[in-house]
Amino acid sequence: MRVSLFLFFMDFSGDVRDMKKKKTVGKKRTKAKAKAKVKAKVKSGKKALLDTENLIRSLMVKEQEVLQTEDALVESMRRFRDLFEQSPIGVAIYDPAGELLIVNNSYLEIFGLASFGDIKMQNLFKALRLPGKREKELRSGEVIQREIEFNFEKAGLATSRKGAAHMLFTVSPLFREKKVIGYMLQIQDVTERKKITEAQRLAQLGRLLSDMAHEVNNPLMIISGRAEFALIEGVEDEKIRDTLNIILEQCYLAKEIIQRLLKYSRIGKVKKEPVDMHKALGLIVDILQHHFRMSSIELEKDIHPSLPRVIGNEKQLQEVFMNIIRNSADAMPDGGVIKVTARREKNFIKIDIEDTGEGMSEQILERIFEPFFTTKQKGTGLGLAVCHTIIQEHGGQLLYDSEVAKGTKASILLPI
Repeated sequence: MRVSLFLFFMDFSGDVRDMKKKKTVGKKRTKAKAKAKVKAKVKSGKKALLDTENLIRSLMVKEQEVLQTEDALVESMRRFRDLFEQSPIGVAIYDPAGELLIVNNSYLEIFGLASFGDIKMQNLFKALRLPGKREKELRSGEVIQREIEFNFEKAGLATSRKGAAHMLFTVSPLFREKKVIGYMLQIQDVTERKKITEAQRLAQLGRLLSDMAHEVNNPLMIISGRAEFALIEGVEDEKIRDTLNIILEQCYLAKEIIQRLLKYSRIGKVKKEPVDMHKALGLIVDILQHHFRMSSIELEKDIHPSLPRVIGNEKQLQEVFMNIIRNSADAMPDGGVIKVTARREKNFIKIDIEDTGEGMSEQILERIFEPFFTTKQKGTGLGLAVCHTIIQEHGGQLLYDSEVAKGTKASILLPI
């Protein structure tokens, strides 16, 4: 009995020890697993933290790159703006429809404007009044460039200036991916350059004509003298007389051309003094009024009696008035009306000579001041060239406005 109980307790104690041992092992395993999980979480957290740090560094680098790009863009825009505003050439930018977007300071100065606000609605195609063919070329991507005597008073562009100036216009399409996204208008006032070129040309022409006049006049005098002598002596053959008269007529024409050329080249070499414009202009109108009475041409005058004086050469100015009025008469072979008006406008005297004649096309208007260009059968093409140069030498401007079948208006501006 005692032995059995002893054995029982021994077995029970062994079981208890085994159970305790198992519990200890289980606890160790649980703690190990827990530690492993903690280690795994710590490792995972460290990796996530490292990834976050790398991401932050990457974002910071990207941010720095963006800031640098923005700075470069701002600097580029600043340089473009400085270049745009400080350019001596007037620049205007238009959208694809031709509506004005922006202009620079030089543009405002050329047109006498204080700010962009002085320009209202302005369309490129309407302002430039391009012929249909030229507008089509511009819209298709071609560059258009023209140098003209620009009349500010007739301009389609906003301006406060008066009179005219030689202007160089360049219109260029703006492209993006081969598509027109707008237009750039560049304008240069080349008046001074034109004057220098003209002065150089006149100097060269003067030297050439002085030599030519001497060389040509002597043979002409001999030819015309012999023809006159033959006619005085008497020539019975009618055909020979007609031929001699033609020779004389052509000799006189050649002499006249030479004299006009000499006058054209020596316009600046005259004495200038105060000129009574009411008297000088009125005298020419009175002379031509009598002359035109037999030609069904009515010459009207409206000359203000208290016109101020100008500094100039009276004979040269009268030659200009005479030439322009006669041109108006030539444009009215069937008669008509010529009106001469003279008024003071600020610091200028403005003389308008307006007729109801045949008028001129734009193509002819662009060339009327060119030497030797004429639409008359017997013209030399020097009349208006001489007039234009005389008025320029007097510090003034000669402007023409004309429309086919409606007449022509010549405007002379002379500084007081």
